Amino acid sequence: MKIITNDISVSADQIADQVKELLDDKPNAVLGLSFGKDLIPVYQKLKELGQAGELSFGDVRVFVCCEYRELDKDHAGSIHSFMNANLFEGAGFSDANIFYPCLCSEDEEELKEYDEQISAAGGIDLMILGIGVNGSIGFNEPATPFESYTHVQLLTDKTKNLVAEDFGGTENVPEKGVTMGIKTIVSARNIDLIAAGEEKADAVHKIVYGKTIPFVPASMLQIHMNLNLYVDSAAASDI
Repeated sequence: MKIITNDISVSADQIADQVKELLDDKPNAVLGLSFGKDLIPVYQKLKELGQAGELSFGDVRVFVCCEYRELDKDHAGSIHSFMNANLFEGAGFSDANIFYPCLCSEDEEELKEYDEQISAAGGIDLMILGIGVNGSIGFNEPATPFESYTHVQLLTDKTKNLVAEDFGGTENVPEKGVTMGIKTIVSARNIDLIAAGEEKADAVHKIVYGKTIPFVPASMLQIHMNLNLYVDSAAASDI
């Protein structure tokens, strides 16, 4: 694990540089992307580079980490809307190369088709993640098994509270999401995780110093050999 402490805007530039280096070497690289406010500066930087012609995303394959169940993809609070607004629209991505987990079923065997798609693409070259205050990654909430693949996840109140503003109140947040599993995420060749703000300090501490346990899903990233942990000074206050 490599820990990089900087202002979030600086970290966004560093992650963008890493993406540029990856695409220079492999124009059809496979990216895994999650969502969250900490990722907005990263995605906006990548979008700027795409619009300026400094990055070419036309051949890049993207597997988005998660989406809410029983929610129209055009809803303002959907992950589709988040990704379109902050990254995809106008940046040069091909719609045919952007994938989301299937929302049509709760059957785990059917949902594992997403993992098969990722495998068929050659695996994820770089996974870009945020983290929840409870240590969640994607929609993998506390107690998610390490061996989990793409699955339906019941969302906790902490997760709902984080996104309540996007839905006009916690009571309107969907009860469930579909997410890549922890095993799927950890299988990426490289992982960048970014965390900002004092509310993330406890989760960051548990990633760095805590035990590798399912009750802190992000702690499972400790076993990864190519993890970059980008934190601002507030998120790093407990380490």
